[in-house]
Amino acid sequence: MKTVLKISACVLFTAFGFSNSQAQALASLSSEVTVPSKPAANTEMTIILKNSAEKPVIIFAGPKEGIRDPKVRTVGGLSKNTLYLQSNDVVCLMDREPKAMACTVIKPGISSVEVNVSATTISSK
Repeated sequence: MKTVLKISACVLFTAFGFSNSQAQALASLSSEVTVPSKPAANTEMTIILKNSAEKPVIIFAGPKEGIRDPKVRTVGGLSKNTLYLQSNDVVCLMDREPKAMACTVIKPGISSVEVNVSATTISSK
């Protein structure tokens, strides 16, 4: 009877110890694994800018935060240009001051941006 009791006690302690070590291993794994709260927001994109106006236009292309001190560039009339941007960047038509007249936000899936014939609006497709 004592032998059976000793064997039962050994089996119980072993099972308890094994389950406790698994719980500790799972707890340590859950603290080591970091799950990103949201997917990467910025993906690099190549955008074609089509200027349908006959006159040159001034544009700003880049992060929205950069519009306060914009680095602008002039795009010739009736032209196609390539822009290298990231998602959530903006492309804006600027006036001579430079002040934004119209803007479009670059979202994933957009492949082109077009300035209208009168050079007053900009749209993305």
